[in-house]
This record gives sequence, structure tokens and C-alpha cells, in this order.
Amino acid sequence: MLDELLLLSGNDIPFYSGQINIHQPTLNEIAFIGEENFFHAVQLLTFSKNVLSEEDKTNLADIADFDILMSIINDENAAIAKLQITMLLTLLFPEYQIDILDNSITFTKDDDVSCINQENYEEFREIINVAFSLESKSDEDFKPKGEAAAKIAEKLRRGREKVAELKGKPKKINILSKYASILSVGLQMDIKVFLNHTVYQLYDVFKRFQLYQGFDIYIKAKMAGATDLDEADNWMDDIHT
Repeated sequence: MLDELLLLSGNDIPFYSGQINIHQPTLNEIAFIGEENFFHAVQLLTFSKNVLSEEDKTNLADIADFDILMSIINDENAAIAKLQITMLLTLLFPEYQIDILDNSITFTKDDDVSCINQENYEEFREIINVAFSLESKSDEDFKPKGEAAAKIAEKLRRGREKVAELKGKPKKINILSKYASILSVGLQMDIKVFLNHTVYQLYDVFKRFQLYQGFDIYIKAKMAGATDLDEADNWMDDIHT
């Protein structure tokens, strides 16, 4: 389990089995590649067969999640996905040269070489899920649908040579910019303050702000004589359980 203070500090996260540290990018840094590119890449980089249908999971039972991910990235018709993954990895490992190979992703700095492979992918995926608060998919603005993963599953199942193109216009993803804007107005602070937050820090402050707002409304209503109110959660309670 990742230390909560480490995540809140915004410091780099040790990826022990990969022998490399993972940088927590701020919203300002994420803005450089764009919020939609960021979330699409995070969705792919944390691929799990659990997002697939039962039929797809059965057909892919003998194929590791990491191998499916690499098939997605290296597919000749998935240039956009590969570019998005590369941009995200550049944010996570800014001091390293990144090479996406057939069965690994390598990071090189001088004579230092690290990698993500099938053996350490589970640890890496868990770090990313926690650091970007993906384990609690509570916000309706971003629901990873695993479309790219589903497409590669279909390709592997049917033996197709190419992945079909996505159909339909994807839903706009603006959760980070929206949270920063809400907090700026709600807390009467310069929005630049929140643009220097990491994703974990932003979600932490936003959730705490929601609890405080609800608690404040509850107390004021009680003092005004309101009855039959559902008791509000204490805004100082632990929000990372």
C-alpha cells in the first residue's frame, strides 16, 4: 500500500521492482499533453481484463494483461494510442529516454536502464491507479470504458489482422479543469494554486471541500431549527480508507 503522506506530498513514488521512481505530474504538466490524452493514456496503461465482457475475459484468460497492453500499443493501426502512452510516460519519467519494445517498456538515463514488463506490471498499475485516484471511480465525468482494450480483445478472439476504428464521438473529459475551477471559486483562491497540484492532491482537496460544504450547511440548518435532517459526515474524518 502506498503511503498517504507520500502521495499528498507530491514527491516521486518509488517503483521498487522497476528500479525507478515515478514522477507525480501536476495539472500544469498534464495540460502540456492535454487532459483527454492524459486520461486516455492512463486508461490504457492500467489495462485490466476486468473491464471486458465475460466472454472476452474467458477468451483471453491465458493472455496476461501486460501482453494485451503491448499488443494494443504496438498495433499498426494504434498510432494515436501509442503517442498518448508515450506522452504520459514522458510525464511520469521526465529524465529518461523511453523505448516501447515488443514485450517491455524501457527507460534509459546514461548507463541506467529500467523497464516495465510482465513481471512488474501489476505493481506499476497499482501505483498509477492509486496516484491518479482511479480506484474510486465515483465521478460521472470520467468512466474508463476500455474501448481500446475491447478492440484488441476482439482482434485476438476472432484472429483479425487489424483493429477496427472507434465509432462515435468520445465524451469530453474535463474533470481536472472543472475541479480546479470549482475549488478556485469555492475557496476563493487563485486557480494557479490548484494547477500546481498533483491529481491525488486535487482529488483530496476537492473531496474534503465537498465534505466541509455539506457539514457547514448541515450545522447552519440545525442552528436555524431544521429537524429530521440526515446527519452529515464529519468533514475532518479520514477520506482515504
